[in-house]
Amino acid sequence: MLSEYDFSKGTRGKYAKRYATGTNLVLLDADVANFFSILHW
Repeated sequence: MLSEYDFSKGTRGKYAKRYATGTNLVLLDADVANFFSILHW
């Protein structure tokens, strides 16, 4: 891991149950989400 990654405020296992059921979970920054919302797929 790179030194700039800071997991000190993370919650261990927060998404473990969802992951186990096969759910794909991705949290996008607002600017990235905006970019994808303007695309017409």
